[in-house]
Amino acid sequence: MINFKDLEELHKKNTLSYFNTTVKQTTKYFNDYKLIIKKGDTYYAPKHCLLQFYAVRNRPQAFTNVLGTINTQDSAYSVLQFEKIFKGAYPSLQFPLYRIGEDPLSFLDWSRDRREYLSKKITLVPHATGYQFWTYVDWTQHEYNYDFERGIDRFVYAPEKGIIGGSFDFYFYYHRKKLPIKYTDFLNNIKEEKVMIAE
Repeated sequence: MINFKDLEELHKKNTLSYFNTTVKQTTKYFNDYKLIIKKGDTYYAPKHCLLQFYAVRNRPQAFTNVLGTINTQDSAYSVLQFEKIFKGAYPSLQFPLYRIGEDPLSFLDWSRDRREYLSKKITLVPHATGYQFWTYVDWTQHEYNYDFERGIDRFVYAPEKGIIGGSFDFYFYYHRKKLPIKYTDFLNNIKEEKVMIAE
């Protein structure tokens, strides 16, 4: 069990809400914490659970957006638009999001480069807006390990509700042999920014 105060402390440590601490390499927790749901007299716990924190900071683009920031006022860049910018800056390097399944290699400055990018606004239902984001992060684990520090690759955020849908590429790629999708499908999911979202 974890009480709310300890959960708040965990949130502060992982969203840079403390002004005097250093940036951590690990900001997510895979199976360290699990949600327990009670239905009737029975308790249920998931086999796998990823705990990841965000800070919502809706403000103009001029402000810095570090990893773990949801900013609905940021300028929008799709994965494909950002790939072109990346290739202009680093013509000899492979775009980090596409390094899926390759040997682990991190050329990103993890304390400065990783972040969530707003991609687009979407209409959820009449008069409700969602904001789709994607995470700029590389692949740093061998294919036989969960690369859980990637977290949610793409997600939809709805004000007043929170994150209502997302994609966990690291999880599904790890289980790729059980799935009816190919390597090119994983790449297309990234390029097309596909997310799983509830109706």
